[in-house]
Amino acid sequence: MDNADISVVVPVNDLESEYIARWSHEHGFHTVALDLPWGSLITAAHLDLKSLKRTVLLVELPSPELEDQLRRRGKIVRICDQHLYPNHAGGVLDRRNPLRAIAFGIVCG
Repeated sequence: MDNADISVVVPVNDLESEYIARWSHEHGFHTVALDLPWGSLITAAHLDLKSLKRTVLLVELPSPELEDQLRRRGKIVRICDQHLYPNHAGGVLDRRNPLRAIAFGIVCG
């Protein structure tokens, strides 16, 4: 798979996310950099879903609803995250993963 066949969606809100957005763009990924604060719940309204490639990598974007919507559209959704987020039901969305977002360049490169 060519890098151009992968959409990387990343909220640019700190140095780590700035690096990921810049790196993915420089390496030919379809990069969607969003101006959103940390932990934002992203919705379809934030994105042009038609422009996303078949494989979508969501970086530190806690939104199971959007993930389900993308999958229903036939997208392959991958999550790159390592955080815990509060969810709508008063619980916790656990995105802890040994492959931290900063490892993005190693994993995808």
